[in-house]
Amino acid sequence: MGGGRRISPIIFATGLLVLATAGPARAEKATLLFFWAVNCPHCLEARPVIEEMARRYDDLQLRQFEVWNHPENYRLMMDTAAELGYDRVMTPMVVLDRQIWFGFDDETAAAIEAAVNRLTGPREMGEMFKVMAVTGPVSEPA
Repeated sequence: MGGGRRISPIIFATGLLVLATAGPARAEKATLLFFWAVNCPHCLEARPVIEEMARRYDDLQLRQFEVWNHPENYRLMMDTAAELGYDRVMTPMVVLDRQIWFGFDDETAAAIEAAVNRLTGPREMGEMFKVMAVTGPVSEPA
């Protein structure tokens, strides 16, 4: 067995790195941005649906931004929309993977969930998911 060729440690390590990062699993969670206003009836309808959806997907991070009482969150909403090519907005506004949805109804909820499913895959109810609700000033960009 002594006549075999040895694999370079660098090539071996590179191969392990490729194997570790390959496949359907995401290296990081997808982030869903949910901009809402406390006085918006469609936002109040959307919020529990979005939060429940977020609980079902462990590869999804939910970031919520209340925009009526927090001007910094409103600016973030406007900047995010502008980056995606929109100069006008309405609440609720949902952003996922450079896709944006305004308003809320059953069709919008289904479209958002389909996009989440494409990015993360479906999850069973009861899996662990951490929801980060941001209701105060935001110090980091989206």
